[in-house]
Amino acid sequence: AKVWRLRTGACLRTLAATAPAAGSLAGGAPLALFGSGLRGLPCDQVTVSGLACADLDEAMHPAAEALARAAAGNGSALVCLTPSLLADAPLGSGGGGGPVGLGGVASVVSAAVRVLQPPATAGVDRSTFEYREDLTPVVTHVAPANASAGVSVTLTLAGRGFDAGGGGAAFVRFAGRACSLGDRPRSGESLECYLPRASPEPEAQSGGPAVVWMAAVGYGVANGSAASLDSRLEVTSLSPRAGSLAGGAVLTIAGAGFDPDPASADQEAYLEMADGQEVPCRILSAAAEELQCQVDAEAYALWTEYTAEWAEAEAAELEELVTGGSGGG
Repeated sequence: AKVWRLRTGACLRTLAATAPAAGSLAGGAPLALFGSGLRGLPCDQVTVSGLACADLDEAMHPAAEALARAAAGNGSALVCLTPSLLADAPLGSGGGGGPVGLGGVASVVSAAVRVLQPPATAGVDRSTFEYREDLTPVVTHVAPANASAGVSVTLTLAGRGFDAGGGGAAFVRFAGRACSLGDRPRSGESLECYLPRASPEPEAQSGGPAVVWMAAVGYGVANGSAASLDSRLEVTSLSPRAGSLAGGAVLTIAGAGFDPDPASADQEAYLEMADGQEVPCRILSAAAEELQCQVDAEAYALWTEYTAEWAEAEAAELEELVTGGSGGG
């Protein structure tokens, strides 16, 4: 291993070779720099193959930083995530669906590791890091491919490389939703994870490509559209838009992510009135993209009665205030 000693003012920096020696083409491998004078150095001041490293991704999982440090070596002075060589693809994406190792990226790439501080030695190669296809987890399918954002579901990811680098700790997410692995089945070709419902309300993006991160090798690649999850819960239209004041109207609600079981205890429909009151709409039939429900006549009648009484009381109170004010003058 090469050891570099750099004197900056009165500060002596000792930089040693990095670890691990290899990781995923998609980046995200915890890269440890051992030595002194490195603590506090921003990760974007460390480059691999001329690309800036990234800070540890705590958004992946609260324990990601601790696991990354453990994987890279707890004695390291600095731990950063390696950059992706898939320039046209964000982390966790296949960048057009081409097989990993093709499309201009070789199956094995040996890259120089450099530290940009101090500037006088920014061009010096400190060590090498090897990007390898066989250390890149690849997701090819997610099953089921469609799941409502309003319910929890167990997903199966199929592909290869889920045991790359010896396996170890791994996290899965879809957009901002973590999918827990727990003690569920896992092999080199498949893994299962549990995706809780997006509560209390789904994000604008609740699904998308599977993002896999493994502490031993880094990020995986979602290869093709089948490696994504369509997870929504939304209403796109309602008809009819008007009905009887006595209630009882049958409404058709179009959208996505509905439970196709009309008797499901996890799915209810309501009309939210202008004053914030909710009137139940009893579900008659259900499909993933359409619900039919009937407005509860009794509840609607109670709401209209309440609204009329409230309006009458408000009017009486206002009249009393106005009359009282005039009388006092």
